[in-house]
Amino acid sequence: MKELKNIASSVIAVNGFLIQSLFELKPTIDEREVYIETFVNKIIYTSHSILNLSKGYSFNIDKYDRALEIIDTQSIFILTRSIVEGFLSLEYLYFSELGREEKLFRFWLWQVSGLMSRQKFANSISKKFQEKLEREKVSIEEIKREINASRYYATLSKQHLWKLDTFGLPRLISWGKLLEQSILKNEAFEKMYMLYTSYAHSEYLSMIQLNEGSLHKDDSRNLESIQTVLRIVCMINCTVSKLLLKRFPEVSQKYNHLEESKKYQIDYWSELAKID
Repeated sequence: MKELKNIASSVIAVNGFLIQSLFELKPTIDEREVYIETFVNKIIYTSHSILNLSKGYSFNIDKYDRALEIIDTQSIFILTRSIVEGFLSLEYLYFSELGREEKLFRFWLWQVSGLMSRQKFANSISKKFQEKLEREKVSIEEIKREINASRYYATLSKQHLWKLDTFGLPRLISWGKLLEQSILKNEAFEKMYMLYTSYAHSEYLSMIQLNEGSLHKDDSRNLESIQTVLRIVCMINCTVSKLLLKRFPEVSQKYNHLEESKKYQIDYWSELAKID
């Protein structure tokens, strides 16, 4: 377990190194690609939180004479689901094998959905942000015109069109379908992702498992679960690193100066994650 934690920490750090290198080199990018850095940082920070939670901690109960030594697996599962979805979104918007026009159409749908969602908070924020929301209203209409003019607009179903008009349509397919169609090995991720989603939604399955299990940080089942999670963290971060290197060859020069052991880890875990 200690070795696996060290590997996870190392590959997360490589991802951080690549993003920092990208920031310093400032390669020419498409305007929409500025969010690649945001997505990768989200994966990095969430992975760090998973790693920290995997160490366990002491939990005090009022008027109880000793602290409980626990490992919060339910929160770890929810965060792991988040990095899987972060990767799937990153691939869906930027790294899929599609033409630029279709990727741009996907980006517009994702972008306008977020802006539409923020409009719902208009009555609950301070006046200082009202002007920003008014500008975003204009942006929403402009993006919708771009969407309507795209040849891919005709591919939207009636259900898609209703969602787009009502509250936005961030992606055209479900998370399950995204996972199925991604470069990730389905057999390595599907069952775990479904389980972690159950915890995020407080489904009965998660309640059964919490009720039947133990939160003690030395519990064997918890330790096995943490090992699985850390493997997913390694696979996701290493696959992200490989995608960044492929998209931004400028970064490869800095990457090539890393220790061979670190580059081996990136190659090894990304190969474990991806479809042959």
